[in-house]
Amino acid sequence: MARTPLPPRPVAAAAVATAAVAAAVATRALVGRGCLAAAVASTLAAALTAVAWPRFATDTLGLHGTSFAGPTSGGDWPLLGRVAELATALKDRRMCFLFADWRAAAGAPNYQVWTAGTRRVFITNPIDVRYVLARADPPRDLSLLGVFGLVVSPQVLLLTRGDIHTRTRRLLQAPLNGDSVLAIAVRVALAEVGGRGGRFARALATAAAASSDAAKGSTNSYASSTLSVSHLFEHMALSVIHQLLVSQPLPSDEILDKLNSTLPLAAPVQIVPAPKVFAPRAAARLRALGDYFIALYESHEAARRAAYADGSWDPVPPKDILDVLLADVDEPKGAYRGDRRRLSADFMLLLSAGYDTTAHSLDYAILTLCRHPETQDRIVKEVADVLGCPRDTPVADLPLTPSSLDRLTYLQTVWKEITRLFPATAGGPSRRPAVPLTLPSDGSVIPAGTAIKLPQYVVLHDEEAFPDAHSFRPERWLPSGPGGPAGVKTADLSWYPFGLGPVSCPGRRLSQLEWKTAVVGILWAYQLRVATGEPVRGLDLLTLRPSRYEVRVTRREGAPPALPAFA
Repeated sequence: MARTPLPPRPVAAAAVATAAVAAAVATRALVGRGCLAAAVASTLAAALTAVAWPRFATDTLGLHGTSFAGPTSGGDWPLLGRVAELATALKDRRMCFLFADWRAAAGAPNYQVWTAGTRRVFITNPIDVRYVLARADPPRDLSLLGVFGLVVSPQVLLLTRGDIHTRTRRLLQAPLNGDSVLAIAVRVALAEVGGRGGRFARALATAAAASSDAAKGSTNSYASSTLSVSHLFEHMALSVIHQLLVSQPLPSDEILDKLNSTLPLAAPVQIVPAPKVFAPRAAARLRALGDYFIALYESHEAARRAAYADGSWDPVPPKDILDVLLADVDEPKGAYRGDRRRLSADFMLLLSAGYDTTAHSLDYAILTLCRHPETQDRIVKEVADVLGCPRDTPVADLPLTPSSLDRLTYLQTVWKEITRLFPATAGGPSRRPAVPLTLPSDGSVIPAGTAIKLPQYVVLHDEEAFPDAHSFRPERWLPSGPGGPAGVKTADLSWYPFGLGPVSCPGRRLSQLEWKTAVVGILWAYQLRVATGEPVRGLDLLTLRPSRYEVRVTRREGAPPALPAFA
């Protein structure tokens, strides 16, 4: 692979700028003389130069660092590059799978793709991924992520850097990872899947009762014997984060409906330049959603301050995340510096990130476990043996806590394997380095300003790091497994479904405990199997989720007494 010293990137920029200025001057002169056709031709030539020059300068002249291998498959159009492939993948919701196809076609772990005049370098070598995210930590690519700033504030935590990001992240890190908060999360999740008042618990009981009736030859007119778990997991995960934020149960599905309408709008707007100009209706709808969440936050703040004033709520010590936020926003030198709009943006971000990724990871968990009934049985046995639970223990009474869940080592391997196979943010982070990057694996040079993509799905299916990468093999995470301790170490160094480095997900521990609680609570009382006849496919809509499927629920032998189907 040919490499050149890091180039003067300004050479390309200067050439494009010169061509554009020259064309503009010529156009003005020609139009003034009535030469409209010549003016149009001149403008077209400038546009073609602006698109074609960066690729020619990079791949042919070697002016922009390393020229990486590209996919050899069809679909690379003259001038437009692979824009059509990207648009189709976005429409079909298979973006992360396209990135995997490109890597296979490129025949190299790090590769490049051109879209019009923009080069995107995809880094999937695990050594380079760890270096870029954990050590170099280049800025996020705001040309892709800036759309999220349209909703409420461009200073939402997802988009900030430097001191403002560090201070805000530090403020939120403690309440998201405190022992008392995590214990509440476990308790709420367990109540949802196993308590009499839990929506999920009632749905499971109803489906199991219908399955039992069907097995006995009777018909149950009020219930189906199959169950779709996707919406139930979304409601459960949102209930957990809502409780942690404001110490209240989720009042209705309206918040969930609003959040679910955000991603379908954000995904296409992501690839539109100047969305306020070129996608005004979608941008306006995103801002309207933002107004809803601003009003929601303001209502919670007003109610909490009224409780402070009448003495019905003591904020010392803080009892939830809202207490932490209000204490900070009142402090002129706090992380938010009194900026309530930015605080409202992060309030929405916590709600969205706190439910969406965990819910769809659980959706994939149930789908995977349905295909591996032996894993279901092994999890139940581990809970009974390690936690000392008689099989007739009611689900709501299981002694699940953050510390007791940590003792379930086989459950941990299942969690790591399923989050590897189906990473929630499968497309991975997008970065644009402010300074040149030299990759440690082979010395490749990436100039400042280059669009970089680190696709999680591709890295987490790397055959060298994860032999038989597309198969469910939880034993790969055990020192006694086929790869031994060395295999576990290699896998660990390549596992990053929650990101790496200073901007990795601060809610990893919360998501992990919520996931484990839900899986244990469901499997303790029920056996599951897929009832859907059609194949289930992955849908990548910023977060990865399976297409709709149905499960058949039956009561596990020796399980605790059944809840009433309608409690």
